[in-house]
Amino acid sequence: MSPVRPSNQPLPANAHVKYNIFDVRIVRKAQESIGLDIKVNRDNGTVVTKVYDNTPAAATSMIQIGDQIVKIDGKAIAGMTTAMVIEVMRQLKDTFVFSLRRL
Repeated sequence: MSPVRPSNQPLPANAHVKYNIFDVRIVRKAQESIGLDIKVNRDNGTVVTKVYDNTPAAATSMIQIGDQIVKIDGKAIAGMTTAMVIEVMRQLKDTFVFSLRRL
């Protein structure tokens, strides 16, 4: 699978944006992969490194490589390790919200 698009594209007009943070609602089937790779580091927190085609993340048309995940379903993830973020993602229901910041 290949990445969907680079992070230099503007946000869609329907994106809810507040303080440079926007919410993306994701809907998936039970146990379906979200369809993205992440990297956690001290400087930028949790950053999307890949969005796979034909996945719930790609279906939103809003998540891009380089976006920082600030909250997952309302839960702030700043300071979490990669393992902690992945565990939060594993516990998500079929419909959830990512709060993202376009870096």
